[in-house]
Amino acid sequence: MIRITMRLRTAVALIAAAASIAALVYAFARVATPASVREPASASVVPARATQPLGVAQGRGTPATWIGHDVMVAYRNLPYAYSCDALWHKVGDILRAAGAWDAVSITPYDCKPGTRGDGRSPQLEVRFLTLRTLSPQQARWAEARVVRETVLLAPGSPQSLTRDDCELLEQTNERLLSVVASLHVTGRPLECTGPAARGAFSLSVATLEPVKPQSGRNG
Repeated sequence: MIRITMRLRTAVALIAAAASIAALVYAFARVATPASVREPASASVVPARATQPLGVAQGRGTPATWIGHDVMVAYRNLPYAYSCDALWHKVGDILRAAGAWDAVSITPYDCKPGTRGDGRSPQLEVRFLTLRTLSPQQARWAEARVVRETVLLAPGSPQSLTRDDCELLEQTNERLLSVVASLHVTGRPLECTGPAARGAFSLSVATLEPVKPQSGRNG
């Protein structure tokens, strides 16, 4: 009986020792595994993001991102008292033609004749997005690829701009377009004085246009 009891105690001790060793091995594995696994994973992921950020790193154009602007524009002594709707359409169309994102937000003030004036010196709070190029180090954050193009602003381009809007376009250029670093007026400045300017004005703006993605291989 004594021998059986001793053997039983020995077996229990061996089982306990084996369990302790297994627990130590498992604990060591949990501590050691993350460090040995994370390094290869980082090494394989980071270069891939650097060479192909957001799927736009390859192809034509320069990496760019959209940036926001919030500008208060104060017009002075326009030749006409534009309605709030007219200003909303015309200034929004000018911005979109010059490369702004389609969703332009315009809040007009003092655009109707009243106690604060004759409606010819309105103010607009304008919120919009334009593209800005990125350096190679910033390319991972690119949202588009762009090329530099020149657009012509003139009566009928955009469609809401008429031959009576020379002064409106001139002040919009001076107080709105000129504050955007990615927009550059090229060619001759506007001349809105005198009868010769009526219907014959134009403004050339160098802007950034996004490159349209290719739909796939032909055939």
